[in-house]
Amino acid sequence: MACTDTIDNAEVGDSVTYRSPQGQEFTGRVVIRMPEHVVINVGGSGRAQCVDAHNFVSMRRGKNRREMVRWL
Repeated sequence: MACTDTIDNAEVGDSVTYRSPQGQEFTGRVVIRMPEHVVINVGGSGRAQCVDAHNFVSMRRGKNRREMVRWL
């Protein structure tokens, strides 16, 4: 994992891979960015999943990435 590949750098439109409690890996697109986690849409079915630093595996920048202003 690259040093820039963290949950803190994920923005709306990025693809994020996370690990479930059972050890399976899933990928989804970020739809909501919060200070400590992101909410992703898994599988295009509208199923939402919260991803934080504990279950985050990797991310890939999306084509339609939206840079958000960071709140202080």
